[in-house]
Amino acid sequence: MQLPLYRRITDEDLSDAPKGAWKGKMLYALNLFMQQIYTGLSNNLTPEQNCITQTKTFSIIGSSTVAKNTYSFVTSYVYNPLGRDVLSIQPTDGSTQIFNTAPYVSWSYLNGTFNVLGITGLTDGVPYTITIRVWWPAVVN
Repeated sequence: MQLPLYRRITDEDLSDAPKGAWKGKMLYALNLFMQQIYTGLSNNLTPEQNCITQTKTFSIIGSSTVAKNTYSFVTSYVYNPLGRDVLSIQPTDGSTQIFNTAPYVSWSYLNGTFNVLGITGLTDGVPYTITIRVWWPAVVN
């Protein structure tokens, strides 16, 4: 991703906008937001640093029986996650990376443990490395 060339919006950029105190307040807030985004992106901010997430990579031997493709891990957070993203499902034995059935990860969460209940689309006996990212809602006091 290429960072934008312009990092601030000035009064001159909005010279044809209606006059008033609103413009200065809006520019201050917008420029502050843009600076924070620019700083984060220019320092290679990761989802783990910016969001409440946990990324987990694990290996399993695939099975066409979905319920055999399971995995569990203790999470860093002790409340219910919002969901998960499948970042990668890669066969590690050199077999084809083309799936006949789109992989889908069924999951549950109980007492601080994220449980992969099954993964569709895997081939019998093929070893896979799988990376998922679990997302939690923001904590609001």
